[in-house]
Amino acid sequence: MWHLSVLTPRTAEVFAPLWERKARFKGAHGGRGSGKSHDRAQAVLTDMVAIPGCRVVCIREVQNSIKDSVKQLISDWIDRHNLRGAFQEYETEIRGPNGSLCIFRGMNDQNNDTIKSLEGFDRAWWEEAQTLSRRSIELLRPTIRKPGSELWFTWNPRFKADPVDQLLRGGALHDEAIVIRANYYDNPWFPEVLELERKIDEVGDEARYRHVWLGDYESEADQQLIPLRLVEQAQESQARAEAFDVKVMGVDVARFGDDKSVIYYRWGPDGSPEPYERFH
Repeated sequence: MWHLSVLTPRTAEVFAPLWERKARFKGAHGGRGSGKSHDRAQAVLTDMVAIPGCRVVCIREVQNSIKDSVKQLISDWIDRHNLRGAFQEYETEIRGPNGSLCIFRGMNDQNNDTIKSLEGFDRAWWEEAQTLSRRSIELLRPTIRKPGSELWFTWNPRFKADPVDQLLRGGALHDEAIVIRANYYDNPWFPEVLELERKIDEVGDEARYRHVWLGDYESEADQQLIPLRLVEQAQESQARAEAFDVKVMGVDVARFGDDKSVIYYRWGPDGSPEPYERFH
């Protein structure tokens, strides 16, 4: 009998909320080098060791072959934790102690009939979840229905309207979800080779850097008209209105989720004296 004591996860403190309590939905989002995928790979092994008969499915939206899955990452952590004697690897699955099982699936290959085979699974981990489609998540959610089952998501955000962001960052789940943001600076094992890559990108395109390394939305980066650096400089500056300056009203219309429409007044270059208004 294998016990949890033989596996001490090597994971950053930022991921502690994902380990401390159970939740139906767990998510980790952020930029490159945060270690979020390594954290969940170790969580897979931990549950396979600790929960008799635990069944885990690792998912991507598209999985043309097993090479597209996280199987190799999980296998690497089996070796790092010296658990090779407790796990048996096959071409499309990993079997662990006490009848535990880990399989790998592409959601674009699933339909209402084939997805039923996952009904008895305890965990579903969706890697690269920024690519998941609404159809796929609507297929998966009611299928993983075993008492105490959990759905995990790891991703680098693209757009606020993406289904995974609407689900986990839209505010609808409240206490049913644990969602954390992690970036390279949260990873105490951030490798030197990635630090070199990060520094190269840091002095290049600012928008791309913030998306790739800090997990900002692409819509706030690649499509922005005004660089964030100029916005931050403007926020720190002191403006002063003159008696004959024109008064301007700006409106930002809400589109998604819990966003609100905002009306903001500016008198000349000074936007501070007039309070802004927010509406549902």
